[in-house]
Amino acid sequence: MLLFYPLDWSPVCSSEHVKCVTMFPTYSSRLQVLGISVDSVWSHRAFANAYHIPYPLLSDFQPRGAVAQQYGVYLSDFGFAARTAFLVDKLGRVKLVERASVPDERSLESLLSVAPSR
Repeated sequence: MLLFYPLDWSPVCSSEHVKCVTMFPTYSSRLQVLGISVDSVWSHRAFANAYHIPYPLLSDFQPRGAVAQQYGVYLSDFGFAARTAFLVDKLGRVKLVERASVPDERSLESLLSVAPSR
């Protein structure tokens, strides 16, 4: 699951990651989570340490938003990615896309309910 999110430390992003961390032990054997935002590696490290995030956080920092642009979720007016999750299978095929407006949390539970079982 590739989780694009706007920014480390923002209230909604922090809340989503807390939920993801809480749910992580349940689905970690069948699903790899990758968080990605325009924040720097240093910000990600501090954020991951503060919230005990066990999955990788990827930096789409330079060129800013290049990966998000390739997925069609970069919001150039804001300088960050839209809150979007992609469920990708082992062959690289996108199986599900879950979008939420920037101030809203997405439903991680609905994403996980369609994740493949082991």
